[in-house]
Amino acid sequence: MKTKLEGENVPERMASILLAKSQDRMIVRTAIEPGPVTAKKRERTGKIKVYLISYCQFDGITGGFFQASYQSYLKPSQWNSSEFEIAGLPSSPAEQDQWLAAQLLNWKESDPGFFTAEEIVEEIRPAEKSVFLSAQEFHTLLWVHYSRIHGLLEYYRANRVSVTFSKETFQERLGAYLSRISKSWTYHYGPFQGWMMFH
Repeated sequence: MKTKLEGENVPERMASILLAKSQDRMIVRTAIEPGPVTAKKRERTGKIKVYLISYCQFDGITGGFFQASYQSYLKPSQWNSSEFEIAGLPSSPAEQDQWLAAQLLNWKESDPGFFTAEEIVEEIRPAEKSVFLSAQEFHTLLWVHYSRIHGLLEYYRANRVSVTFSKETFQERLGAYLSRISKSWTYHYGPFQGWMMFH
């Protein structure tokens, strides 16, 4: 059942709901904007953007809210242009609500599907109406890029880049999420090997 909010202060109320959910879970916002498949190499063009928000904690004492943001092209030959960043939200609850409410308003303009109190949003947003993306390819692309994010988190955690405990928390929760959704995808679309058809 979807959460629908109406009336006044909707962004602020959404922010409070999402921050409460992300205390022990992970908020996911993902959009794929596919382009056509190249004629020569049969590579899928287009872009993907991912935002993850969660409360990250170390030893049950130190912690805070963080957002991980990832943007990349779908063509593997362009992955070197990917952007990945983890940033902490403000420290006080009031500032956290304000920050996320502002983020939601920004998404309302740039990514309308992200403007919701739902925990998980994963959507296809065709840049061209003539571009078709099957469910199998959509979920394969999600898997590939979520796995890339998991690998980046492992690299940063192993090399103790920035606040290590935030990487550990995101990695743990993203890994659990991948494990959960892979069972659902396998049930609907068959073994993973069968998904690896990008055309």
